[in-house]
Amino acid sequence: MPQQTLKDRNNNTIGYIQTDSKGKQTIKDKNLVVKGYYDPETNVTKDRNHRVIGRGNLLATLL
Repeated sequence: MPQQTLKDRNNNTIGYIQTDSKGKQTIKDKNLVVKGYYDPETNVTKDRNHRVIGRGNLLATLL
């Protein structure tokens, strides 16, 4: 499962995005707490409780 590290302008780690083999993404904060999910098949972003946040990849807004 590939992982992308998200950093702020001061190069501090603020979170991670993991992508599974089907392209589904999970965003975690710097403490590895899940914040949300994105499914490219449905083009929907959901929060950690699986409530729809919106259409498109909005994962970065969940940090």
